[in-house]
Amino acid sequence: MVVERVWENPLSAVDRADIITLGARLSQIGAVMCVVMASILKFGMLSRIWRGMTAVEDTVMIEYSGRLLMLVSGIMLPMAQLSLFAMLLISLGTLALEELQADVLRSFNVDVQAQRGRRFFTSGLMALAVLLSVTPPQPEVDLFGPL
Repeated sequence: MVVERVWENPLSAVDRADIITLGARLSQIGAVMCVVMASILKFGMLSRIWRGMTAVEDTVMIEYSGRLLMLVSGIMLPMAQLSLFAMLLISLGTLALEELQADVLRSFNVDVQAQRGRRFFTSGLMALAVLLSVTPPQPEVDLFGPL
């Protein structure tokens, strides 16, 4: 690497097809992690409900516009759901773009069928993670507080 002076042109050491494939594989790993975390959260909620407790332990409250709002069920959980939904949209957008540019990917020597399979797998897992995060049981949140 030192003799070849790769640091002068980093793209000479890596092929574009490798970068595109690596991106798809990393997105698969991220989607699997999202499904695992959403499953752990959902099973935790179910176990709390089966024990007769609330779905989420909300002991910390913050003041928002003069009202008290629970931190976990009022802010953190909805933001996590929105983040998962945004990642689903990104994975679907990437799938659509790669479908539209399949000829360009072929010109970079990317295996389009394998890439398509990786993108469908990622999009399916992200859809599953979103479904896990929005299906019941959900914590009961009164966003407007006592009026």
